[in-house]
Amino acid sequence: MRLALDGGARLPASRAHLSRGSEVFRAMLGGSYLESRQSEVPLGGVGAEEAEVLLHHLHGCRAVSGCARLAVLGEKEEEGDLFEDSLLGRALAAAGQYLLSDLTPGLERAAYRRCTPGRLPALCRFARHHHLPGLRALCLRGLLEAPMGPRERARAWQRLAAGAGEREDLLPTLRGLLLEHV
Repeated sequence: MRLALDGGARLPASRAHLSRGSEVFRAMLGGSYLESRQSEVPLGGVGAEEAEVLLHHLHGCRAVSGCARLAVLGEKEEEGDLFEDSLLGRALAAAGQYLLSDLTPGLERAAYRRCTPGRLPALCRFARHHHLPGLRALCLRGLLEAPMGPRERARAWQRLAAGAGEREDLLPTLRGLLLEHV
């Protein structure tokens, strides 16, 4: 089978590997959906680079670091770059979208490691937008523990809380993190 991407790229894939590694692909390819009978399955909302990362993982690679194909995901981003535009950001969003539960935590850790303390609020908002609670907890922990001065920490919390609806969403995760420190 082949995956047909929005940009026109066609990537070879194994139904068995896709179904084994993702609940979404399992339902799509093994159920009564049209995709289960197609030799070319459309994969919307995913570009070629991030699709290659997902396929590489689904076809057997389990190392976010130590793998030549996935090593680029751990590289530091430039200060002006938006995380969501990076390959790691796009791959993490796609892994969350297709419920790759064994890839997502490694990508979340890689995203957190490459993030500077001042950019944690933006990464936390990305995690909220893409429903990545593990990354969100890492970001909040970082805001509590990162080496920064009181003013910088206050500005970071202020930027985080400035997001619409963010305050109420943060409370359960923050409560759990604070209880760990008590």
